[in-house]
Amino acid sequence: MKQLLSGAPRRMLAVLLLLFLGLLSACGGKAPAAPTPAPSQTTSAEPAPAPVEAPPAAQPTQPEDPVVRASSVSQLVEAIRPGATVLLEPGEYNLTEYLSAFPNTADRDAWNAQHPYVQIWEAADGPELVIQNVTGLTVEGTSDDPADILLITEPRYAAVLRLNDCTDIVLACLTMGHTDGADCSGDVLCLERTKKVYLQAVDLFGCGVYGISCSDSCGDVYVSDSTIRDCELGPFSIHGGEGDFQFTACSFYGSGGGGEYEINETSQLSFVGCDFGLDETYEWYGRENVSFEDCEWTEPDYTDFYTDFYNEFATHVPPFDFDSFTEVALEDWTLEGTGWAGYSVVDPQSGETRYLDRLDEDEPAEDYALLYLDEFGTGWLETGDEELDLSWYYVDETVACLESGERTFYASVYQSPDGDWWMMLQMDKDLIWFY
Repeated sequence: MKQLLSGAPRRMLAVLLLLFLGLLSACGGKAPAAPTPAPSQTTSAEPAPAPVEAPPAAQPTQPEDPVVRASSVSQLVEAIRPGATVLLEPGEYNLTEYLSAFPNTADRDAWNAQHPYVQIWEAADGPELVIQNVTGLTVEGTSDDPADILLITEPRYAAVLRLNDCTDIVLACLTMGHTDGADCSGDVLCLERTKKVYLQAVDLFGCGVYGISCSDSCGDVYVSDSTIRDCELGPFSIHGGEGDFQFTACSFYGSGGGGEYEINETSQLSFVGCDFGLDETYEWYGRENVSFEDCEWTEPDYTDFYTDFYNEFATHVPPFDFDSFTEVALEDWTLEGTGWAGYSVVDPQSGETRYLDRLDEDEPAEDYALLYLDEFGTGWLETGDEELDLSWYYVDETVACLESGERTFYASVYQSPDGDWWMMLQMDKDLIWFY
C-alpha cells in the first residue's frame, strides 16, 4: 500500500505538468528566455559608436591691427582704411613709381575695385593717389625730423596727396612735394569735402600751385609747427570753407604769392605765432576779416632797388618837355612794381621850379626824391626831409591815390615822344616830377 501511494503522486505531478505546458502553447505564450551571460574579456564584439561632438562655439572675428608700420609705398597704400594708424619708417616714398605699375585703364579699374578707400586717378601727365571716404586715419613719420620721411610725386598736374570726403585725418612728421621745382598745376595736399584735418610738423614744398588747397565745404583744418614754402602761387587756397582754418607756429616763405582765402559767413581764418615771408607779408599784413596773434612779418630789402636806381639814373635823365607829353591810362602794368627818381619840384602858384639832385653812388644826394610802388598796393616815398610808407590805389583811368596816414597825394603818368615815362605827383602844395 505504501509503495502504491508513493508512485501515484509522481505520476499525477507529471500529468499536471504536461497539462500546464499545453495550456501555455495554446495561448501563444513563450517560456521566458534564459538570461544572456555578460561577455567575457575575450569575447569579440562590435565597438560602440563614438559620441557625436557638438560643433565648436563661433569665435569672434579678430579685427585687423589698427597700427601698421610701413617702409614702402605698397605697405602704406594697403594699410589705408578707417581707423588705421600708419607709421612710416624714414625714407623716400615715390608715389608715382608705385602707381605707374598700373599703366592702363583696365589695370587701374581692377586695382580700384579692390581698394575702396584708395584710388588711382589719372591726371593730365600721370597718376595721382586719392584717399576717399575714410574716417579716423593717421599717417605719421617715426622720426621727429620731417625731412627723414619724404612723400613725392612726379606729375606736374597731380596733387601729391588728395583727400576726398574724409573726416578726422592726421598727417604728422612728413615732408611732401613734387620731385622738381618746375611749373605745376597740382597742389601738394588737396582737400575736397573733407573736415577735421590735423597737420603737425609737416613740410609742404613746391612745386605745387598751393601747399594746401581746400574747396567744396572743407573745414576745421588745423596746422601746427609746420612749414609751407616755395609754392607757385601761395601757401594755401581756401574756397567755400565751412569751419575753422587755423595755423599755429607755422612758417610761410618763398612762394610766388601770399595765397587765397575766400571770406564767407561759414568759415574763419586765424594765425597764431606764425612767420611770414616777403610775398606772404604783402598779402596778409593788415588783412581784414582774418585773425592774427603774435605773428612776425618780413620788411622789404631795398638794397637791390637802390643799386638799380643808381646804375640807371646816374647815367640817364630823359629830356623834359611837358608840352610834348601825352597823359596815359593807368593800366596795372604802369604802376605796379615801379620805381621813380625825382626830377624837379614845382610851385603851381608861382611856377617856381627847383631841380632835384641826381642820384650818384659816390656822392650821396641831399635834395632828392625816390618813389616805389609795389604790386600789392603798398610802397614808400623818400625825400631829403622824410620817409613815408604808402598805400595806393587807382582812382580812375588816369589818376592814382597815394595815402600816408592822414596825408593824401595824387599821381598821373605821362609819356614823351621818345617813349620815356614821367609821373607828376601832387604832394601837399607842390608838384613833383619823377622819371
